Amino acid sequence: MDAMELRTVLRDNVEALRGDMTGAELARRGGCSQKSVSHVLNLERDVQMSTVAALARALGTQPWRLLQPGGSSSEDGRLLNPERLARAIAQADRAMAAEGVSKDSPPEARAALVSILYADGPGDDAPDQEWSTATRMAVIVGLKSGAS
Repeated sequence: MDAMELRTVLRDNVEALRGDMTGAELARRGGCSQKSVSHVLNLERDVQMSTVAALARALGTQPWRLLQPGGSSSEDGRLLNPERLARAIAQADRAMAAEGVSKDSPPEARAALVSILYADGPGDDAPDQEWSTATRMAVIVGLKSGAS
C-alpha cells in the first residue's frame, strides 16, 4: 500500500466513524488542530502519527484501526453505525457531565464508556430506546473510578 492509499484508508475510516461530528469537534475531542483534521479529510498531505492518535482518541478507537482497511468495522466484522456511535458518545458525555467529570479526564475511561454504551445501546432498529439500567450503573461506576 502506498502513502496515498494509506491516507485514503485513514480518511475513509475517520469519515465512517465520525457520524455528524464536525472537523472542529474532532480536533477538540482529539486534542489536535483543526488544520490537521482538515489535511486528513481532504487528503492534502502525509499525516503525523500524533494526528492519527488524536483522531483515534476523538473517535474512541485504536490508532491502528484507523490505518487498516475496514478499520471502521467492529471486531466481529459488522460495520459500526455512525449514528449509534454518535448517540453513545453523547450519552457518555451527558453521564460524565451529570457526575461532574470532565470529558478530558481520563480519555481512556471516556473511550471505554462510549464502547460500553455502543455495545449495550439501542439497536439500529430502535434508536429512541434508552440504555439499560445496568449500563447506566456501569457508566457511573466507571466515571467515579476514572476520576479518582
